[in-house]
Amino acid sequence: MMERTWRRWCQQAVSLFSGPAIRWGALLLVLAMTVALSAASTVSLQLLWLSLLLCVALVMQWHDEPSILRSLPRILQQQLQLAADSQLCDVHQQMSEELIRISNGRDHLFRALADVQLQQLSRQLQILGRGIVEYDCTEAWRVAYEQLLRSPGLYQYRSVSYVETQNYWQDGPGQQSTRLNIELQQAGIVIIERIVIVASHLWSPDAAFPEEPLHSWIDEQVRAGIKIQLVREPDLANEPELLNDFGIYGCRAVGMQRVDATGRTTRFRLSFDFDDVCRAERCWEQLLLHARDYRTGTDLPYEAWQVDTH
Repeated sequence: MMERTWRRWCQQAVSLFSGPAIRWGALLLVLAMTVALSAASTVSLQLLWLSLLLCVALVMQWHDEPSILRSLPRILQQQLQLAADSQLCDVHQQMSEELIRISNGRDHLFRALADVQLQQLSRQLQILGRGIVEYDCTEAWRVAYEQLLRSPGLYQYRSVSYVETQNYWQDGPGQQSTRLNIELQQAGIVIIERIVIVASHLWSPDAAFPEEPLHSWIDEQVRAGIKIQLVREPDLANEPELLNDFGIYGCRAVGMQRVDATGRTTRFRLSFDFDDVCRAERCWEQLLLHARDYRTGTDLPYEAWQVDTH
C-alpha cells in the first residue's frame, strides 16, 4: 500500500515536467544553478544539491520504467523476464544453443525431421504454459500423484473413479496408490473422498455390491476411513459428460486419467489451471446427486439405499 501511494505521488510530481519544452527548460535551469553553486557555494551545499539532483533523476527513471519496457522489442522483454528466473534462464540458454546448432545443419532431411520434432516440442511447451502437465507413463504420473498428495497445505482429495474393468487399480502402481490413500487418510494428513462410477456389467441390478475384486477394493478403503459413494453407470445415461475419471487436489489442481481395457492408466493430465479445477468441482457436485453412500456389511438391495444428504 505504501509503495503504491509513493509511486502515485512520484507520477503526479513527474507529470508536472512531462512536456518536452518544460523538461528542456528545467534542464537549463538545473545547469545554470549547478554552475552558480559550484562557483559561489560551500562544499556542503554543493553535495546537498547533487544529492537532490540524484533523487530527482531516480524518481524520473522510476516513472518512465513501464513505458521504457513497453517500448522495447518483444524478444528483449522476454529475455528480461526470463533473466529474473534463474532456472528457466538456464533452460532457455541451453535450448537457444541447441537451436543454433540445428540451424547450422546443412542436411535437408535432417532439418525436415528436426522441424517435426520441434513442432511437437512447441506444442508441449504451449500445454505447459497453460499450467498443464501430461504423462504417458504410469510410473511417471504415479510419482507426481504422490508428490502432490504429500505436498504441504493439501488437506483434501476428492476422487472420481470410473470403473469399466475388474482390473481397475489392481496392478502394482494402482495398489501402491491405494495404500498411499489409506496411509494419508489414517494419519489424518489428507481427508479423502471417492465417488466410484461402476459399469453395468460389473454391478448387476439385483446385487447389493459390485463384483469382486472391485467390492474388496472399495471395502478396504471404507474400513480405513475413506468415504466412498457409489454411482451406477446407467443412472448417468442422460448426463454422459459426467462419466469421467479425475481427482481434485484441494483447490490447487485437478488430474484426469484415461484407462485402457486392462485397467491400466494410459494418460494422466494434471492441470493447475483454476478454471479446470472449478469445472471438476461442478462435475463432482453433479455426481453427488446420483451417488449413494457405501455401507460396510449392509445387505440392503440397491433400491433400498437412500441418498446421503448429510
